[in-house]
Amino acid sequence: MKMMKRVGCIALLLLAQSALALPPSVMSWQTIGQGTLRWYGFALYEATLSSPTGVYSPGAQAALEIQYKRSLSADILLKATDKAWSKAGIDPAQRRAWLQSLSALWPDIQKSDRLLFVYRASEGEFFHNDTSLGLVTDPALARAFIDIWLSPETMEPTLRKRLLGE
Repeated sequence: MKMMKRVGCIALLLLAQSALALPPSVMSWQTIGQGTLRWYGFALYEATLSSPTGVYSPGAQAALEIQYKRSLSADILLKATDKAWSKAGIDPAQRRAWLQSLSALWPDIQKSDRLLFVYRASEGEFFHNDTSLGLVTDPALARAFIDIWLSPETMEPTLRKRLLGE
């Protein structure tokens, strides 16, 4: 009986570790900049950009964390992402495919939730409140997602400047 309890405890610990989260390296990254996105005067979220060096370089590792000030459904997040990609000139068929991938990952967001995207040159990973939601293995999707905020053609140039520490 004691052996069964020990095996059960070990299994729970392993399960907890696998559902875990943030790679320790990301937690020690340096903040580059941060800013708040407002819509008609209401704060929607606060975004923070960080990297291993505290400097942003396109194509290099970076982490974009969004802390929401309002509850939003995953559907609203997907529509906002589609709008940003549409304005960036991304092909509608490509947007649909990417949005389908993201819809399988993203949860509904509650006020104070955090969504983190860790970008690496060939992939990215989403986290919700420090728990991994899954990998994005398509390099173009990973780049297009972070470019919503960091591209010079972003829909939110003031927020971009703040994220980049300018």
